Amino acid sequence: MCDKICDRTMQTCFSTDITIFVYKNAEPKHMLFEQTFGKWKSKEEGFSSKRKQCPINEIDSSFETLTKQPKCAIVGNSGILLKSKCGNEINKHNYVMRANMAETEGFSDDVGNKTTLMMINVEMTTKIFNDTIFPDNSTVYESIMDNLRSLNDSILWFAKGLPHGSPFSKQLHDIAGYVKKKNLNTRFAFSYKTAGGLAKKRWKMEAYPSSGLIMLMAAETFCEEITLYGFYPYEKNPQGAPVLHHYYDPRLVNFSTPVHNFDNEHKFLQSLHKKGTIRLVIDPCES
Repeated sequence: MCDKICDRTMQTCFSTDITIFVYKNAEPKHMLFEQTFGKWKSKEEGFSSKRKQCPINEIDSSFETLTKQPKCAIVGNSGILLKSKCGNEINKHNYVMRANMAETEGFSDDVGNKTTLMMINVEMTTKIFNDTIFPDNSTVYESIMDNLRSLNDSILWFAKGLPHGSPFSKQLHDIAGYVKKKNLNTRFAFSYKTAGGLAKKRWKMEAYPSSGLIMLMAAETFCEEITLYGFYPYEKNPQGAPVLHHYYDPRLVNFSTPVHNFDNEHKFLQSLHKKGTIRLVIDPCES
């Protein structure tokens, strides 16, 4: 295999480990979501350890990768976004990343409505699968359908590991078939390796990193400027007003989890902001 995999113009190259493989126009029946890349060989010469960079179209014509972007926004789900009026600012970015089907309808003034890449985790993949393939609640079904419709010309990215025979591979395959059947304009992508483990190593975290840090790891490979919105893990804002855990769900009030250390992550993001590596937006964008 190659050290790096590049877009077909060879302008944006990624370490093989963190390459995001985006299905172009493949039919769902050909979308296997298998991380068995050892079988991929150039038809002419094969890949060797001596080859440093390979254009993705030589690896498999079914895929493309991400390309270099001037300005990227990563939008978290914290209630700190409510009444922020950041929507217009977010929409002006060249590339907008979100996570786990966060709703934008009804919140666009604060969170924007542009989505270029939507990352989904294991739980959300199963939820989409259950609520679309085997719906038993019409309200939930319509909510998921609205979310899928909002991903117009967007990429749905499964960032976790897909071992051989993984049930999530089949779920993604069936979801892709459903999206095709409904004529929804959404493409699908998955990572060469589980992005969570790579992000943990990249950011030197003891706890498993959140979706935000996984997206940040991906963004730094192709974004020249990165701004984060909606990353605030506390129950009150700096002025002492209550903050929802997720801006779209007033019922969710539990800020703690045994999986992630949100306090450490927020302090880490603040340190990157102070260094000028990223821009972390906490305050409203308009008064």
